[in-house]
Amino acid sequence: MSVSSSLPANDQPSSHIQALAALGIQRRYRSGALLIQEGGTGDTIYIVLQGRLRAFLGDGNGKELTLGFYGAHEYVGEMSLDGGPRSANVEAVEASTCSVISRAVLRAVPAQSQRGTLLASAADFDGVLRCLDLARRQLAGSLSAFEVMWPAYVERVL
Repeated sequence: MSVSSSLPANDQPSSHIQALAALGIQRRYRSGALLIQEGGTGDTIYIVLQGRLRAFLGDGNGKELTLGFYGAHEYVGEMSLDGGPRSANVEAVEASTCSVISRAVLRAVPAQSQRGTLLASAADFDGVLRCLDLARRQLAGSLSAFEVMWPAYVERVL
């Protein structure tokens, strides 16, 4: 099953989450299953494909503090990919399927370096805002940086 096969058309995961999930092994967990134990060493990240997970802390006396709930396209376990201790427990609160990706798999995948440069001219700040708005819409959320150089700066450099 692909990450997007069970999602409504308007609720698609980002291409980054899809690519990451494709690297993992799909595992099913029954409701109540403990995926991550606080204090344990970690080297895996879990991407929820379907179902729901809960992150929580326990005090050893049966009391629990819920940190959050995670559903489709969300992930847990990333904070311990360096091999450090797990900072919280994570359990399935309903039957769930996750893509489980190990640190070794992540290290074996070459980093993608997609970078594009756009040189544009604008007469004023409103023009810059229109250009930025157009870039955001056309690049579908992949815009990670935007730099503005005013004419006085360009004249000094050139």
